[in-house]
This record gives sequence, C-alpha cells and structure tokens, in this order.
Amino acid sequence: MTRINLIAFAGAMLVSVAGYGQTTTTRNINLPGFGLAATETARVSLTNLAANATNGTAAACNGSVQFVNAAGANIGTASTFSIAAGVTTSVSLPFGSSGATGTRAQIRPVVAVTRVSNAQTPCSLSIVVESFNTSSGVTHVYHAEGDAVGGFGR
Repeated sequence: MTRINLIAFAGAMLVSVAGYGQTTTTRNINLPGFGLAATETARVSLTNLAANATNGTAAACNGSVQFVNAAGANIGTASTFSIAAGVTTSVSLPFGSSGATGTRAQIRPVVAVTRVSNAQTPCSLSIVVESFNTSSGVTHVYHAEGDAVGGFGR
C-alpha cells in the first residue's frame, strides 16, 4: 500500500468508527385535528426551550412539520426546521393551500423530531397550534403542548 493510500484508508476508518453506534430516530407527535374554514390559516409554532449545554454543545431541535387531511394523506410537502436555544419558528397552512374543496377542511398537524442516539444535543420543544382568521388575525383555535420533547435523550 502506498503512503497516500494508507493515509486515505486510515482516514476512512476514522470516519467509519466515529459514526459507529449512532442511530437516528424520529419521534412523531400527532397533534389534535381541527376544522379549518375557508377564511382561516392554520399555524404550528415551535420553540426550543432548552439552553445550550455547559460543555458548549449548542441546543438544537431538528425535524419537520406536516399537515394531513381527514383521510390521513399529506397536504403538500413537509416543512423542515432546525431551532436553536430560545428561538421560535412557525409553519403556516392557509386554507387555499389545504387542497380542500368547499368551505371547510379537517386537518391535523404532525411534528416529527429527529434525534441522533448518542448526541447530547439539548432539545426541549414547545408546540403551539392555532387557527386564525387570515385577514383579521383573530385566533379561533389554540392548543399548546408544553415540553413535548425534553431533555437529551427523549
């Protein structure tokens, strides 16, 4: 084996060993369904309540939000998120994008949180679901999940 090949082989082995034993898991959080009228927008707001770890590891919650219809079929494409400590992000679905016909649709948000098994990345996810009048902003439905995903290994 030449010196360059040996160095490349050793580097590949280090990368291989570094990833050994890591598994990525996804936890689906199925939130309550609700009716969405033609004049409304649905919104899921996600906040990472975790602080950065004392060892310097930055807090981060990663995953996606998908809206589904009454039949359980996906509405559009899932929106991905990566949320740092203390940050809030929102995903919205206006009625016009729901694929519904008529004046009302039954929808349900699903939040998928992805974690790496041996990563000690702090994530404490607070989830708020609301529907509101698109033009006036008046809230009609409000549902909060406190610490839906907390601690290091959940």
